[in-house]
Amino acid sequence: MNICIQSLKNSQEVPVLLTAFNRANKVKQLVAALRRVRPTRLFLAADGPRESSPGDTDKCRLTRDELSRIDWPCDIKTLYREKNLGCDPAVSSAINWFFEHVDYGLIFEDDCIPHPDLFRFAEEMFSRFYNDQRVMQISGLSPYPKRDYPYDYHFSRRFRCGGGWGTWKRAWNLYSDSVMVYSEHIEKILASYYPFGAQFTRRLKQYKAFERGDRDNWDFKWNLACYANNGLAVVPENNLVVNIGFDDEGTHTKNKTHFLSGLSSEPLATPLRHPPFVYADCEREDTLSQKIWQSFPLASRTWLTLRHYAGLIHHIKTIRL
Repeated sequence: MNICIQSLKNSQEVPVLLTAFNRANKVKQLVAALRRVRPTRLFLAADGPRESSPGDTDKCRLTRDELSRIDWPCDIKTLYREKNLGCDPAVSSAINWFFEHVDYGLIFEDDCIPHPDLFRFAEEMFSRFYNDQRVMQISGLSPYPKRDYPYDYHFSRRFRCGGGWGTWKRAWNLYSDSVMVYSEHIEKILASYYPFGAQFTRRLKQYKAFERGDRDNWDFKWNLACYANNGLAVVPENNLVVNIGFDDEGTHTKNKTHFLSGLSSEPLATPLRHPPFVYADCEREDTLSQKIWQSFPLASRTWLTLRHYAGLIHHIKTIRL
């Protein structure tokens, strides 16, 4: 039976999906973080061992052992794969399974450590924007520089899933496993979200890689679903998730100097101060882009500048069509 939004009485009742593979130590830390909140509805999904990696059998077993140490009163459902599916479709199929049971919920990969306030924040956001088709994601990750701001969250046109995040079944229903559904409109869809040449070019290049079958990760396809439906993410002003996966164990996060590595989390105010309007706050992305830009060496900045102008020409042609 789907959970009803009116029945959500506290942050412990927020449904949680945890996806894991073979990183037992990461799962141990995540379970410890969840123990501070003691969510009452847990969905545990674990991918199976790879045939090409003999060590995976023991690693996957140890990971599931850590999941079995969840020791607070809660309803647990499991989806443990016998064979390896890979990052995609292991994660996207787990989210599909999750939303067969709930109407909304938080989603954590095994390297995401949430601050307890994320659950309180999500509880209020899930209720407040339950029927608001404009809002498609609740983000836990907020990697922006500090600012003087009178509210405790803002809205963004970026959909970062590298930390704990949440969504509604109504939004996930717009997800497509095939990028080909966007093929006739992809340039205009991307142009509406990436007005700068280099960003547009990079995203279009990624899309073409998906078309060719060279790439197949679920989070880019989720981003496309949000772009195509003119969606927004609600983002806390304070960061509420720490990603501990920037190391040699990571599949896509081996870069230990990545700008998302080393972030700390901190609490949100009580009660939450709500912004009066729902609009994309471009200032936050601009300040983050500037911070990232300044961290690049001169050669990289020169190359990105050239790529920006090349992409800008293509972008102008696109929006004139």
